[in-house]
Amino acid sequence: MLTTVATLNVTSNACDFPVRDRHAQFDILAITLIAITGIVVGLRVWHKLHYERKFRLDDYLVVAVFLLDLGNTIVCVHGLSGNGLGRDSWLFSPDTINSYLCYIYIGQVLYASDVFLTKICVALFYLRIFPVASVRRLIWGTIAFSALGMVIFDVLAIAQCRPISFYWTGWDKLHEGHCLGVQPLAWAIAVVGIILDVWMLAIPIWQLVQLQMKWQRKLAVAIMFTVGTFVTIVSILRLRYLVAFGNSQNPTWDSFETCYWSVIEINVGLWCVCLPDLRMLILKAFPRLGSSVDSGPKNPHQGSSAPRQQGRTPNSSRHTESTIYKGTPVQAQQEASSSTAELVEMTTFMNDSRSVV
Repeated sequence: MLTTVATLNVTSNACDFPVRDRHAQFDILAITLIAITGIVVGLRVWHKLHYERKFRLDDYLVVAVFLLDLGNTIVCVHGLSGNGLGRDSWLFSPDTINSYLCYIYIGQVLYASDVFLTKICVALFYLRIFPVASVRRLIWGTIAFSALGMVIFDVLAIAQCRPISFYWTGWDKLHEGHCLGVQPLAWAIAVVGIILDVWMLAIPIWQLVQLQMKWQRKLAVAIMFTVGTFVTIVSILRLRYLVAFGNSQNPTWDSFETCYWSVIEINVGLWCVCLPDLRMLILKAFPRLGSSVDSGPKNPHQGSSAPRQQGRTPNSSRHTESTIYKGTPVQAQQEASSSTAELVEMTTFMNDSRSVV
């Protein structure tokens, strides 16, 4: 491999090959996305502290994921882009390529942690809005699976090569060592992540189709949940480019698309986690936006003359929290938050139906 790189370097200089360079495009993307993510997470934190005055486990995890995302961005911009990303490997010295692959190694560990912690954040949010016992058991199982997956993949990512340094020095065929297989591990992380995405999209859609409410409101909530499908699409696109990188003799160029889509996936995933809080902030700033779909779900066990909710008082969301969980555990009642009150409200019909039966 080292001889191949040296030969290509001589050939490219002798034949005056054009210099390919896409690293500026990557830097702009990574810096722009982390800036937007910082604003989104900041708005979520402000909403929690200003309106709810309480930080829950998923809020702490969102901040932790953002810090990991920030660290990953530094690795990408300083470590990868600064050592050849988006350019041909034969333009750089062996030491530079070693540094590049070392940062790829660090980025892989951060990526696995980011992906699974983000899914745990989503699952913890589900626990606050779905009080039905059977659904909560599924959600807790999802959390346990995600946490176990994160631990397993992080350990495998860290210890995949013996010695560890063989990950970034083995390419030149001059060092002794062995790896479990960079390609299978990257594929496994991606495939498990995609399966979890589909599963975690199915849970709210499954619950939503069972509710009786105006179709406009059901559509609005469905759209909010299905925004997460964009993350799944990005994950699939990233999976496609993993093939080229796994069989590459030009890693700094062939890994560009994988790194590009990884940055998008991590940041957009955090946006989706914060979306319910951003929605509530927008509705507080522009209350008329929610007026057309503000009527609650219709309960067939109530008479047709039951009064309709015409508006919300400043304490209405708090009132919702204390009344919508009929027949559900006290803990579930206490965990409901004002930021998710409107979503929790949509499970009223299911709870009331179960309690009547």
